[in-house]
Amino acid sequence: MYLATHQPLTYLFVLFTAVAFWTYGCDGCGDAEVYEPPEWEFASERAPYKLVFPPNWSREPRGAINPNSDIEVHRDETLFFLVIAQELRFPEPNLLQFKQEGLRSLDESIDDFVVRRRGPLELDGVSGMTVFASGDFQGESISYITSYAISDGIGYQLIAFGASEHESKLFEDVDLILSSWQFESEDGTEDAPTVDAVEQEHDMDTTNSLAEPEQEQQEQEQEQEQEENSSP
Repeated sequence: MYLATHQPLTYLFVLFTAVAFWTYGCDGCGDAEVYEPPEWEFASERAPYKLVFPPNWSREPRGAINPNSDIEVHRDETLFFLVIAQELRFPEPNLLQFKQEGLRSLDESIDDFVVRRRGPLELDGVSGMTVFASGDFQGESISYITSYAISDGIGYQLIAFGASEHESKLFEDVDLILSSWQFESEDGTEDAPTVDAVEQEHDMDTTNSLAEPEQEQQEQEQEQEQEENSSP
């Protein structure tokens, strides 16, 4: 087994509570500037990467959702995002094996877990895979976006979820977060892109983003071919 065993996600969901928002107004305020909190950056101390979160995302205590997570954040206790970064054991799995093991763990811990579509992912020039899925928690439909990448012997699982009614908001925010992802070298500097990564940037319309629907069929065919070739 390539991934560290972690507790099921489902029982760690919290009941979504209504969040009240108050709007203040006054006569004659004019064109007063409205304060907007800045984006904030997270630089991991456990793996060589960093990323930026929108100002409306807040940090959870590490391990509140998953004991193996590196960073856990939420948006209004409605949308959730976490990163699991871990050194892979020898022999190192390929990306497809890594993704399949991650999905197996989710399938075992989430009721009615169904993969809806798959697609490629680019994280700072590193090729990965993204899976869009759905499941059930206490009768409520939950949407999941799970992404997988391997870099320098470290496997990265990026798991986002929220009520299905907020799926479009989840997609938009996760795409924004992943677009800020940067790998760093051991001395803390950003890794220079490889020749392959530079060529991929010219070949693709966008990088560091979730898969486009038209790419999904090709990815699924490649995945199926790899699975058939790896079968005894």
